[in-house]
Amino acid sequence: RRHIEMLVDCGVKGFRFDAAKHIRPETLQKYCEYIKTADPESMIYYEVLSTKKAMHTATTRDIETTDFPLCYGLHDVVMKGTSPEKLKALNHISADSVRFARNHDLIH
Repeated sequence: RRHIEMLVDCGVKGFRFDAAKHIRPETLQKYCEYIKTADPESMIYYEVLSTKKAMHTATTRDIETTDFPLCYGLHDVVMKGTSPEKLKALNHISADSVRFARNHDLIH
């Protein structure tokens, strides 16, 4: 907890938990509760590398996750020439999920 305290004291306002599906939900919850107690305005999200909504739901409670279905869909449209209509049919993780177009897991 000391490392979280030091980060909050330095003014850090955002926390990303990498590979969250490999961390016990109880452990994630304890970290998040501690962070929200230290700074209720902090942004917290989990990186869950999966296109399956069930994986995101199993990992999270009320913390947002990364929207890999959208990322993969954008990649297919831009890099493979897939119709943009595909984006309309995506099963987004949630209305508030963290959207992105590229990250280190997707570079080949």
